[in-house]
Amino acid sequence: VKPIKMVCALYNGKETIGLPANQNDAIDWCIDPNQTGDYSWEGGSTKGYPLTGEGETCTQAIQGLYQNSAIIP
Repeated sequence: VKPIKMVCALYNGKETIGLPANQNDAIDWCIDPNQTGDYSWEGGSTKGYPLTGEGETCTQAIQGLYQNSAIIP
């Protein structure tokens, strides 16, 4: 167990979210970084926060979160 520094970020310029300050700490939250999302329980939709497309892996979803977020100082 190690402490993880968290920061507030503005996602897509409108939603405030909490993110680990270090992107690698966020990837550590993935059970399997290469696992793709399964939204079949939601009627088959594979597009939606935080996934942006079919077959996107956990690592890719996290990278997208960081690319589309601005840290709030």
